[in-house]
Amino acid sequence: RPVEEDVAAIRAVAATLRPGVRLAADANKGWATRDAIQVSQACRDIPMVIEQPCDAYEENASLVGKVCHPIYLDESATDLGAVVTAIGQRVADGFGMKVSRVGGISAMRAVRDVCAAARRPHTVDDTWGGDLVAAASLHVGATVDPANFEGTWIAEPYVDGHYDAEHGIRLDGGWIDLPPGPGLGITPDESLWGDPVLSVS
Repeated sequence: RPVEEDVAAIRAVAATLRPGVRLAADANKGWATRDAIQVSQACRDIPMVIEQPCDAYEENASLVGKVCHPIYLDESATDLGAVVTAIGQRVADGFGMKVSRVGGISAMRAVRDVCAAARRPHTVDDTWGGDLVAAASLHVGATVDPANFEGTWIAEPYVDGHYDAEHGIRLDGGWIDLPPGPGLGITPDESLWGDPVLSVS
């Protein structure tokens, strides 16, 4: 769609934000470099971050010094090495991180520690999963320094049902409680998954 529509949408959302709420314009790789520059220039008066404006890492790197807003990488932040490179080359001012994309909880903890050392804010999100990946994201997110933490996004509002009827991860008024049990705090109802494909004893 024309970037003028993106500019209008950003301005409409910015006009409704409550004090203390931060704005991120997530292009999801959808802009050409010229579009990212145009949108940022047109919205220079709006405090926000631009998340993954372009598809390729090199395209996003070329925006440094040409846009008026911090650049966060999401889809380009595929693993710890990509995060370290983006920080070292001063391409990313922050990150939208997915636990399952970077390789699980241990890998996400390493990303968290690197971002803490480099003072790069980031999210800890799930990737359209159910209770298990949401719980993993929440638990890691709870360990991030609040000064660096941009929040945790979960797919729960879009997912039909829970693996754990009692302690399934739920969004309530913008807040998400950690499940109370051991480990991830989730006890899945395995009957929901049908017969096992393989059993090993």
